[in-house]
Amino acid sequence: MGRYPGAPESDASGTSVVGRGLSIIGRHVYAYSGAVSVANTEADLVKGATGAYYVVASWAVFYVEPSGASDDYRMRLYFNDDFVGSVQFGQQRHEDARVGAVVSDIIIPPFTAVKVTAQNVADTSSNTVAASITGRVHATRDG
Repeated sequence: MGRYPGAPESDASGTSVVGRGLSIIGRHVYAYSGAVSVANTEADLVKGATGAYYVVASWAVFYVEPSGASDDYRMRLYFNDDFVGSVQFGQQRHEDARVGAVVSDIIIPPFTAVKVTAQNVADTSSNTVAASITGRVHATRDG
């Protein structure tokens, strides 16, 4: 109940799940990573998959807390483990810390593994970052 036809039976796909996977409510899809502490190793923020449908969405990345003077964070987007795009943030002052950056509108094809990662590419310190994907589910011609 509540699943779009062809939605994968993943750990986070369901009617109103909060988690790092793609969740569906009606014809809307979303994923919210929550606050994730990330250092200099690339870490998953969002990871899920589409089913027999495609998604028109936006992806956004956020600093949850201010970063240090030498911290630069790179957030990457992957489809089926292939690199799609990235954004890099420099240090963030306290007043800028919760400003999100909507990076791009995206179309996610059917049966596609989606992943958003983050990494401190300038230092070994850990900071808290977050990511989201929000959009609308569309049936394929065959679906």
